[in-house]
Amino acid sequence: MTPPATEPARGWTLRYTWEIADPEMVHPKHTYETKPSWGLADRVAQETWEATHRGLTLISIDLRQGSDGAWQPHRTRQAAAETAS
Repeated sequence: MTPPATEPARGWTLRYTWEIADPEMVHPKHTYETKPSWGLADRVAQETWEATHRGLTLISIDLRQGSDGAWQPHRTRQAAAETAS
């Protein structure tokens, strides 16, 4: 996903989709984070994607402008696997 020509005034929302590996662990399927610019949202997404999360697998990260835009895929395990093949 490339940034738009102008940054939205309301920022960017990231949605993380998780798979819980540990059946004893309580964790939401989705977590959310808001960043003021596309560049910062992209950087945080990359850092989160590369991090190790104990008991969790990050399945995808979606982005949208503000709180009411359409979700756009940003990073997915499926795309990463296809790229690695």
